[in-house]
Amino acid sequence: MLKPKTIRRLLAVVIVLTSVSLAVTILLKVYRLSRPARALRRQSPSIELSLQQIHYAESEGSVKKWDLYAASADYDKSRNVTQLAKIRLVFPRTGTREEMTLTADRALYDNAGKDVQLSGNVVAGDGKLMRFTTDRLSYAAARSLVTTQDRIVFVDGPLAVRGVGMELSTVTGNAHVLHAVTATVTPGMKP
Repeated sequence: MLKPKTIRRLLAVVIVLTSVSLAVTILLKVYRLSRPARALRRQSPSIELSLQQIHYAESEGSVKKWDLYAASADYDKSRNVTQLAKIRLVFPRTGTREEMTLTADRALYDNAGKDVQLSGNVVAGDGKLMRFTTDRLSYAAARSLVTTQDRIVFVDGPLAVRGVGMELSTVTGNAHVLHAVTATVTPGMKP
């Protein structure tokens, strides 16, 4: 049989071990709460909302006009614009044009007019043969028109067109290169 002195010592050891484990648990919890989860990027004071991995769709009636995807978006309330990073703007197929996708490093979306200014490694194409590249591009929603004043390289199958400035209708797919136009047709390449 256990003596009362031994029982007291066992109880004292159990109480000390419980107290130490409780203190360690509390310290770990406080340490985790005091550490910031991750550093947030520095934002302008006018940025009211920041989002990651966004998808925005624009429709007119029951017809989808375009889909906009971005890795990040910062809404600037003072200018009513949204700054986007790593964007993809997709215009669905129409009766006269294949689906067209524009990609860029950055974009500025005008929330009121629904216009988009793309910049940095702008590439557009239909996923098949048609593709063009430029440094900056604008999409005017009211006119369904993609424009640039910068140099462009437009390739569609065997045809390669280089020039300065372009207008492209997102409804019909008709494109007009505006200045300093040169065209090359590669023989033997099928359209």
